[in-house]
Amino acid sequence: SPGRGDEAQPTLDGVLRHLDSMRVHGARSCGVRIAGAKAYALSGRPDEALEQVVLAADTPDAQTAFQWIQDDAAFAEVARDRRVAAPIERLRQEQARTRARLPETFRRHGLTWPPPG
Repeated sequence: SPGRGDEAQPTLDGVLRHLDSMRVHGARSCGVRIAGAKAYALSGRPDEALEQVVLAADTPDAQTAFQWIQDDAAFAEVARDRRVAAPIERLRQEQARTRARLPETFRRHGLTWPPPG
C-alpha cells in the first residue's frame, strides 16, 4: 500500500478477514463498517473503503461517524472523494435532527439538556 511498509499488510489482511467474518455473521454496525473502511484505506483500497463509509452512513448508530472520517488521517484519500460528500451530509443532517430533539426528550423525562455540571 502507498506509504506503508510491507510488514503491515499481513496484519491489515487479518483485520479485513476478521471484519468480513463479522459481517457474514450479521455485524453491520457503524463501528464495524468504519473499522473496515479504515483497514481498506490503509491497505490502499480506497474504493472498498468508500463502500464501507457509504454503508456506515446508513446504519442506525451512524450519527457521529462523519467526524471520524474527517479527522482520521487514514481516511484522507477517502474523505476527498466526491462520492463521500452525500453520505457525510446525510450524517450531519441526522446528527443535527437528533441534537435538536435532545432538550425536549430530556424535558419529558424531568431532566435538563445540557446536563448541569
